[in-house]
Amino acid sequence: MAMDKDGNVLIISNDFDVETGKESLRLTIIDKEGNEVQNVMLQNPPVSEEMTTVPQMGILPDGRITVCGSSKMTVYDRDGNRLSEISDFGRTIEGDVIAQDGKNYILSTGFSSEGGFTAQLKEVDLDSGKLGDPIQADKLFATGRPVSTNEGIFVNFGSGCSRVDIKSGTTEEIFNWNDTDVSRSIARNASIYPKNDDELFALGHSLSLTGNNIYLIRLKRAEKNPHAGKKMIVIGGEGIGGDAAISTFIEEYNRDTSAKARAVIIDYSDNDSINSDSDAARQALMLDILSGVGPDILIGMGGKTAFENPDIMLDLNTFIDGPQGLDRDEYFDNIFRAEEKNGKLYNIPLRVMLFGLEVNTKYITNRGGWTYDEFENSAESIPDGVSFLEGMPNELLLTRLLYSLPDSVDYAAKTVDFQNDDMKRILQLTKKYGVKEIPKDEGEHSEYGGEGIYYDSVDYTDVKFQTECLAVKESTLSTINDFAYQRQLVPGQTAFLGYPSSDGTGMSSYCFSSLGIVATTKYADLAWDFIRSFLQFSYDGSGIQYTLSVNRKTFEKECEDEMNRNNALYEKAMKEYHDLSIYEGYLVWISREDIDTLRELMSTSKRSVSFDSDITAIICEEAAGYFAGDRSEEDVLKTIQNRASMVVKEK
Repeated sequence: MAMDKDGNVLIISNDFDVETGKESLRLTIIDKEGNEVQNVMLQNPPVSEEMTTVPQMGILPDGRITVCGSSKMTVYDRDGNRLSEISDFGRTIEGDVIAQDGKNYILSTGFSSEGGFTAQLKEVDLDSGKLGDPIQADKLFATGRPVSTNEGIFVNFGSGCSRVDIKSGTTEEIFNWNDTDVSRSIARNASIYPKNDDELFALGHSLSLTGNNIYLIRLKRAEKNPHAGKKMIVIGGEGIGGDAAISTFIEEYNRDTSAKARAVIIDYSDNDSINSDSDAARQALMLDILSGVGPDILIGMGGKTAFENPDIMLDLNTFIDGPQGLDRDEYFDNIFRAEEKNGKLYNIPLRVMLFGLEVNTKYITNRGGWTYDEFENSAESIPDGVSFLEGMPNELLLTRLLYSLPDSVDYAAKTVDFQNDDMKRILQLTKKYGVKEIPKDEGEHSEYGGEGIYYDSVDYTDVKFQTECLAVKESTLSTINDFAYQRQLVPGQTAFLGYPSSDGTGMSSYCFSSLGIVATTKYADLAWDFIRSFLQFSYDGSGIQYTLSVNRKTFEKECEDEMNRNNALYEKAMKEYHDLSIYEGYLVWISREDIDTLRELMSTSKRSVSFDSDITAIICEEAAGYFAGDRSEEDVLKTIQNRASMVVKEK
């Protein structure tokens, strides 16, 4: 739908021709009194026969219509007559025509193995379809759809709205989301429609059980700042708006007049281009902290080795056990302990996933975990015709085993230790059990149906495990439904042992979201008040959280809610279809025993996943020669030690 300058509403909709069996597009025009004044079919619409979505529509200042679909744009008059076609060879045209200073532009995207995804603006002659020279516009596309109005071209950069000048390539911030009380999870990908300097509208969206919820946001400048006089605490990280729970809590915290401070966000991944570099964003964050101009609170740095450092972060154990602390019994305190570095908790886990290996107890004894020796002994006892470990490429298996490696990097002391027995064992196990390519009877398989749609997706690894032809497979547990499904692949014969390690500690917790207090903050007590409040906050916005809460009450509530919701669907499906094969892979019956067993796994996890992407890349790069038989174990470990040591000293 779109509205022209006279208030007429134009609608483009799918139209199915029963006689030909083909889809087409219908244009309907309704005047501002609600009367239908036009209803025609578009000539030669830019869609394939397997159209799955209605293309985007725009209205030009002269009333003509643009339809963007099947990688190109077509211009129509209001009678549905096709006037011209605009295409950019090898690239996809996105959205509406963008107008500035009497010139029209289109935005197109493309991909190459050398440059990755790219976005370009090109001046366009709408009558001939001729395009001008490209103007690089990666930032425009990375942050959502640019909006062209009489007031200019506006882009939401996640942090706020900016006016863009195509000719000069400059941007001017119109407002910042921190100056509003809108949840960043709704705002981060919103399209902005300014009315004037003091009032604007935005279309935001968020996902929930009912689908993609659309919000119309009206922002009007306040006569005075209602938060004047309050101290500010700054929350920093990357991709913050993607965490709906923390974004919603910040919104509620800021609306609470009794809150001790106002929280504002600095997202270091904002304003990145379409090929944004997460490591670069993290490096910029680190430099700000070391320079004393960084945030007060960090979000999402749990498990990041470089941020497990007393020069960077405060020990949260002193706050948890202090006068305004927490009752550890109300949380999975073992998860907190697992996240510690040298006895100090620098980032408190909020939500986690359990990560490791699932086994068939017909072949593998359930000890709650396994050592390197037990792992190898189990492999030797597997009967003929049964695969031991799912086929994991060497680099992937090496990365997974490194997750269970005892602390080998100390940024505070600027030391590394990779010439140890554990590292030697990890290399040996990876070479012995890793594969060059995934076997044909394992992995994800699906049929391509065209228009970007895949169907009949089957996980052959699960099938192989289910038919007892595979003894050990990787498993990630992020919801009670995940757990119930994995557990019922071989009913009564499954256990979750984690990846092997020197001490056989079992399943690891992977920190999905976390909060920590920066060592240089001037507002440590206010920052802790914010963190403590969030740990007691229950987010119900999306119905399902695709991770597990460290708050025991929240964990129980979310598991119960999902069990009730899931089992109601299960009973309904059984009643209507009597056969649940069409739901195989995601709809299973969840029992109280499932919740009890998952809770026990959460309560006994003693290790957290900790990694440094730069050092992991070095290890994988150097180990490749060892796996190929070209380099010795000693040579590889020595090189890893030297290169990793340089990285830690530089950081």
